[in-house]
Amino acid sequence: MLRHSLSPITSLPFLFEGVADAQGVVQITRRVPVGPLRIQLTHFSLRTHNGCNNRTHTLHVQVNGVSVYQGVMRDCVDLTIHSDRSWRGVLSLHFTADGFEPGERIVGDGAVEFRTGIL
Repeated sequence: MLRHSLSPITSLPFLFEGVADAQGVVQITRRVPVGPLRIQLTHFSLRTHNGCNNRTHTLHVQVNGVSVYQGVMRDCVDLTIHSDRSWRGVLSLHFTADGFEPGERIVGDGAVEFRTGIL
């Protein structure tokens, strides 16, 4: 019996910040370089660090223009988004979330976890 070994999971952390517009919507784009190999995303994690008011936000996440999540996120609570899509090069992560105060500064961090895949 042949056994295929899975490549180890790599995590690339990133920071984000933005300011909510007049409707309380914040849009953030981050570019995360993952190198020349094709990668399979395993999950994202996101967490805000300010305005911990037990609010919920409608969150939409796109990677390289492809929607990977649309749902609810809470203030200052980790959100994990599982994925089985694959890309190579630089990931363009775009987040849109509502429910903030107009002009509110939003800061947080996240991570993209992935394993290398077959080219």
